[in-house]
Amino acid sequence: MAPPKGLKLVTVDTAIDRYEAWLRTKATYDQLRPATVAIYLTDLADFRARVGGDGILDDITAEDLQQLITQVARTPDRRFTSTAAPDQKRAQATSARWATSVRGLFKWSATQGFLQSDPWVDVHAPTHPKVTPASRRGPDVPTTRRLRDAPAVKAAAAGAHSPAAGLQLRDRIIIHLLSETGPRVAELCGANREDLRDLNLSGAGDPNWQLFVTGKRGKSRDLPLSAQLVAMIDEYQTTARPAPRPGLPEAVRADSMRALLVSRSGRRLQPRDIQRLLAGYGALLGRRVTPHTLRHTALSALAYGGAPIAAVRAIAGHSSVGTTSIYLDDDPKESQDALGKSPLGGQP
Repeated sequence: MAPPKGLKLVTVDTAIDRYEAWLRTKATYDQLRPATVAIYLTDLADFRARVGGDGILDDITAEDLQQLITQVARTPDRRFTSTAAPDQKRAQATSARWATSVRGLFKWSATQGFLQSDPWVDVHAPTHPKVTPASRRGPDVPTTRRLRDAPAVKAAAAGAHSPAAGLQLRDRIIIHLLSETGPRVAELCGANREDLRDLNLSGAGDPNWQLFVTGKRGKSRDLPLSAQLVAMIDEYQTTARPAPRPGLPEAVRADSMRALLVSRSGRRLQPRDIQRLLAGYGALLGRRVTPHTLRHTALSALAYGGAPIAAVRAIAGHSSVGTTSIYLDDDPKESQDALGKSPLGGQP
C-alpha cells in the first residue's frame, strides 16, 4: 500500500534528533525544565538502543511497543545493578516514565507527518503508582527531630575547632527548612539573602516571615517560616557565614555574596552539596535521607497537622491538588486520627 500523501518516512535516529531539538527549544523558553529534558533523552536513548536507529519510525507497531514495555519492565534498574538480583524487575514508576518519554516522541512525530497514525492509541502502558514507594517516603517525626539534632551531635564529637563545628548551624538551617516547608532543593540553593522578608508591612502584631523562592518553569511563591528558623538564619548570617575565598571570579563572588546559604569556601551551595550532606547525616541515623524525602515529610506533616490541602498545595508549589496528594501516605493510623478530629465522628 502506498503511504498517504504528505507522509515523511524518517528513521528513528532522525525522529529522535529532531524531537530533541524541539525539547531543548521548549527548555530555552522555560516551558520544560532542563532536568526533565535530560530524563526524556535518557529514556529515548534506551528506546533507540532497543529498536535500532536505522529503522523507519512508522514501521514500529503497537505490538512492537507493547513488547518493548514488557522488556523494559523486566530489566533491572541500572541504578541498583550492583546489588540487584539478576531477575529483579524495574520499578513500576520507572517503567511508566519510560513509556511516557517514548509516547511523547510518537505523539510529536504524528504532528510532524512522520507517522500514518500514532500506534500508542492501541498500547496498554503502565501507569504511575498512586502510593509513594517506601524508599522515597520521608522520615517520620521522631526521626526528623533526631536528624535536626544531628549537626550539633556531629560537631560536638568532632571538637570545637573542626570544620563541622563551623558548619553545624548552616546544616541545621538546611534540615529545618526542608522539613518545615519542603522547598525543592534547587529552590533552596537559588534563594538569596534578600528573599527572606517580613510581609507584615504594618508592623502591628507578630512578624510574617516568608522566604521567596522560584520553582519549576519560573513560578515563584512565598514559603512561611517559623520564628525559630528565622532566628537561626539571622545568627548564621551574622556569626557563622564564611566570606568567599580570595581569587574567585567577580561574577561568582557577587553571586555568592547574595546567596542565602553558602559552602565552606563561601560559594553558593549547589543541589549536589545538599544531597551529600543529607546522605551523611542519614548514615548517622541508619536510613536514607534526601531533599525529596524531607520535602515529603514536610508536606505530610502539614497536611496531617490540620493544614487545608489547598494551603499545602500552595506551599508545595503544585499546579493541582492531585499532585499534592501523591506526597500523602495512605496511613490507616492517620485515617483513624482524622476521624477522631471530626466533629461528627462517633456522634449519635
